[in-house]
Amino acid sequence: MEKKLKNKIALITGASGGIGNSIAIKLANNGCKLILTYNTNFKSIKNLSNKLKLVDAKFDIIKADITKSRDRKKIIDHINLRFNNKIDILINNAGMNKVKDFEKITEKDWDILMDTNLKSTFFLTQKIFNIMKKNLFGKIINISSGAALYHGPKTAHYAISKAGVISFTKLLARFGAKYNILSNAIAPGIVKTNLTKKEIKGTGGSNYLNMTLLKKFCSLDDVSNAVLFLASNEQNYITGEVINITGGAYLG
Repeated sequence: MEKKLKNKIALITGASGGIGNSIAIKLANNGCKLILTYNTNFKSIKNLSNKLKLVDAKFDIIKADITKSRDRKKIIDHINLRFNNKIDILINNAGMNKVKDFEKITEKDWDILMDTNLKSTFFLTQKIFNIMKKNLFGKIINISSGAALYHGPKTAHYAISKAGVISFTKLLARFGAKYNILSNAIAPGIVKTNLTKKEIKGTGGSNYLNMTLLKKFCSLDDVSNAVLFLASNEQNYITGEVINITGGAYLG
């Protein structure tokens, strides 16, 4: 099998989650060297480590809370020391959601989601961008959400934070073009993972399914295949775009 990312180096944040796991395995199977970050879910990152070892993947794991500047610095220092200040692909996947009615969202709720989903993405990318700029190459892939396209409705602060990620993606495309840095986003709908089992079985899941044109949920492969395409040399001309993986939900 052709290794589409042979000798490429990718940083994946939030690798302990279902989407992060799937992306890591997909990229590893295509020859990519990985830097994986996680914050609290050691069991999941350990399981991912075991899976990657089975395919003889090359990977490093960093425990980091990317909302903290000191931990973002730890990631950059690792890239400098371990990979001689080189990174080819950045996948901003770390994020969180908390379902809450608009009228009940507190300032604390807002700050937590904005820090995790938008602020940390901005400032980590800022540092990685400088590395890519020096190397005159980079692929930045931001994991946004279908909620940013159809605006919630039960997660207003989440939708706004992910809409900010899309805006940031387009800004990066403008700044990165002359340095051969491509920036794109992926906006999945509800993805079938262990964390969404309850949501999928509840009214939120059924309401979402009714919105979609395809009448099914997004799979992990749907997301990781899109990431692989954007990261690979199969495309070197797409930038500033959002790949909508919602089964047409925002048209429903």
